[in-house]
Amino acid sequence: MTHHLVDPRTLEAAIRDAQEALAEYDNALKWLLRPGAAQDGPLATEVWVFDSNLDARLDGGSPLA
Repeated sequence: MTHHLVDPRTLEAAIRDAQEALAEYDNALKWLLRPGAAQDGPLATEVWVFDSNLDARLDGGSPLA
């Protein structure tokens, strides 16, 4: 972990991606939009992709029970 500021273009891209997400966990977008976000780097994310019925992950994971 470094103590460098997050590049403004990186922060803007992360905000756009978070705004387009269909679901959000733990108020992540609110956290990202706060004034000090650029000072807290680095940024990371976890993305899950599901089929259109939300029955299975498309990363090769097993169907959801």
